[in-house]
Amino acid sequence: MTQTAAVPASPPISDADPFAAEYPAHPEPLYRRSRVAGPVGRLSRYGVHVLARRQEAHAALVDR
Repeated sequence: MTQTAAVPASPPISDADPFAAEYPAHPEPLYRRSRVAGPVGRLSRYGVHVLARRQEAHAALVDR
């Protein structure tokens, strides 16, 4: 029997600001938290969704 992981009803929401002064110099902690949070997240500050994992980002970019 194969089990499928449950999909959350809504993506994790973050109030992080990837454009803040500290992130361009050291983006790794933000990227790590985003990848751990899930395949899709939401930046509440900008009202946008983010794809932090390569597989999901690639799939979204090649699927017209």
